[in-house]
Amino acid sequence: MYVERDPQTAKIVNAFGVLQPGVAEEWLEGDDPGLIDFNDPQLWRNVSAVRFKLELNSRSVTIDGSPVNLLTAVAAAVNGEGMIEARIMWENATTFERLHPLVERIGAGLGLDGATLDAIFQAASARDA
Repeated sequence: MYVERDPQTAKIVNAFGVLQPGVAEEWLEGDDPGLIDFNDPQLWRNVSAVRFKLELNSRSVTIDGSPVNLLTAVAAAVNGEGMIEARIMWENATTFERLHPLVERIGAGLGLDGATLDAIFQAASARDA
């Protein structure tokens, strides 16, 4: 697709199947992340478990201000009611959905707000994994 970009932000604002001289002259393949986001901006809300876990692991995870490893942090976040179900899901899920209750619970347990979880999912969707 030939894309037109916003001159200030460089975000894609339009896409065309044919060259648009002076408007849309940059060609992007259909699997380009920018084009995918333009066509479906919510696609990042579902990411592979590998990408999600790698992205979460790449961030400094702390509990009460002390760094901890990812597995310890997740175990602490889901401690209590539903812990066994949460652990089974964490260990066996092939994808993670941004709005799934387990993701919300892990996020809350790690002190992550909605905007931070969104950013984690967006970064995870762009990861090579």
